Amino acid sequence: MDVTGALNDTTPEIRFALSVVTYVGCSISIFFLLLSILYFLTLRKELLTKVHNFIHLNLSISLLLGYVVFLSGVETAVANDDEGACVFVAALLHYLFTNVFFWMLCEGIMLYLM
Repeated sequence: MDVTGALNDTTPEIRFALSVVTYVGCSISIFFLLLSILYFLTLRKELLTKVHNFIHLNLSISLLLGYVVFLSGVETAVANDDEGACVFVAALLHYLFTNVFFWMLCEGIMLYLM
C-alpha cells in the first residue's frame, strides 16, 4: 500500500518487480495455507477435542481469506478507479487481519495456560 505517493516516483521496472514479489509470495502463502487447512480438517476428532487445533484452523482460514482478498481486490479496485470498491476492499482487509490478530491472541493465551 502506497499512501504517500512515493511509488509513483519509481521506475516501471521497480513497480513490476514489486508486483511479481507480491504475487509470488502471496501465492506461495495461499498454497501452504490451503495445505494447512486440509490437514486440520483431516483431524476432525482432534479438532473438536483440542482447542489449539481449532485456533490454528481459524487462524489459517483468516490468513487465507486475507491473502485472497488482497490479491484479487487491491489491483481491481485501483485499476477501476472506484472509490467505493477501494473502501470496501480496505475495510474487508482490515477486518480479516484484525481477525488474524485476534486468533493469534487466542493462541498466546492458550500457550500461556498450557
